[in-house]
Amino acid sequence: MAKTEVMRFFDFSGGVNRKVSPYINSPNELAKGINVTLDKKLGALVKRNGYTSLGDDLGTGNILGLYGYEKADGTSIPLLVYGTDWYKLVDSTWTSLSQTLTASKKASHVTFLNQCFMSNGTDAMRNYDGTDVSTVRNVTGAPVVKYMEVYDTRVFGIGNSTYPSRLYYSKLPAEDNTIAWDTTNDWHDVQTDDNDIGMGIIKNGNRLLVFKDYSLYYWDTYNLKKIPDALGTPSSRSISNGKTRTYYFSRDGVSFYESGQVQIISRPIQPFIDGISETYYPSICGAAWKDHYYLFVGDISNTDEDISVTNALLDYHETTNSWTIHSLKTAPLVFSPMTVSSARSMYFGDNAGEVFKWLSGNNDDGSEIAAEAETPRIYFKYPELTKQPVKMWFFSKYGSDVSVSYNLDDGEWKRLGNLDEPVKKFNFPADIKTCHDIAFKFSETSSLAPFEIYGGAIYVDNKGDQD
Repeated sequence: MAKTEVMRFFDFSGGVNRKVSPYINSPNELAKGINVTLDKKLGALVKRNGYTSLGDDLGTGNILGLYGYEKADGTSIPLLVYGTDWYKLVDSTWTSLSQTLTASKKASHVTFLNQCFMSNGTDAMRNYDGTDVSTVRNVTGAPVVKYMEVYDTRVFGIGNSTYPSRLYYSKLPAEDNTIAWDTTNDWHDVQTDDNDIGMGIIKNGNRLLVFKDYSLYYWDTYNLKKIPDALGTPSSRSISNGKTRTYYFSRDGVSFYESGQVQIISRPIQPFIDGISETYYPSICGAAWKDHYYLFVGDISNTDEDISVTNALLDYHETTNSWTIHSLKTAPLVFSPMTVSSARSMYFGDNAGEVFKWLSGNNDDGSEIAAEAETPRIYFKYPELTKQPVKMWFFSKYGSDVSVSYNLDDGEWKRLGNLDEPVKKFNFPADIKTCHDIAFKFSETSSLAPFEIYGGAIYVDNKGDQD
């Protein structure tokens, strides 16, 4: 008589892992996780939220810079660069600040002395105090740089077209709360003999991290030091600070810097990393936000691994050290946290003149979200023994439109039905073939409230070795 066995799985927090053999995947991992998240309710598989537009549509071009300017009096002014101008958000309209900028140049922003500084690597640095824009106030003689950061009570900049590896810095503020610049003397060169160029700077703790494409350095007020065996980034807009970590994309994958060390964290999704086009590296952008690091990498295509994702946003869940992948309607070019209507949220600017609030609503600016997740192979301890599936229970919420399918021994997907009850039982066909393992797929395309899948229990008759 065949022995009935049961396996219960109620934890999906391991996320996507496509770097290991399917026979050693952990039960809490996923073979696929598209447009789902793992930490809204720990252990549950939950469809992600969408995004909604902010302000009016500026046209069909790229958003070149996006920034939340926060003043000491509590005033919050969202800013962006588009075309040849600088804009601020007034009510729901992006309003020109009447600048004449060079087209197609990405812009960097920082706040210092209660004023916003903006530079794009080509035009003179701008200063905005919430009332007017100046090319004189606190920016007279400032270097023309691509990237800026505030550190050690100064404004630092790197990415000058003539000296791409030169780190410039301002004077300390004077008693009247103004700063001056001396580009003749106030700078440090960052390894200029390696044919590598400055790609970004960011403060981490008491250090200023200096990124080049193939190397990473830090400045600690007194010394400039290279971090051994650490790659920099080809993607300046991938650099973003979490709580204690600085995340970024390197040519080895997604990495973070913390406490003097660099660690690569994208090994579980390496087949997705391998599917990123190197020509897209300069456009990769990311942001750390509420225990997540989001990284937009364009389209992913890896035919060897049967992976194809349009407008792919990689999602690292810091609390669970796990990954899912999102597929978006539009292509983000820059992320920035901003305060709008007294609420601070993450926003992104895209390649079609629009800005969106991330994780807002249940669709992508009106388009339904297509979610899909697959479990790893389930083989009941012994993959060499054959089993006959008998029945299955799934536990979920808001799953009425979620379709469940299964496949045997990595074969054809066959549909079981929908999760239209909180506890849904399925009986497998009486003539179902025996198998060595089974996997399940959940899929839904809608603008409904995000589904929550908590897990399931599968019963099989163990037939033993039938060969």
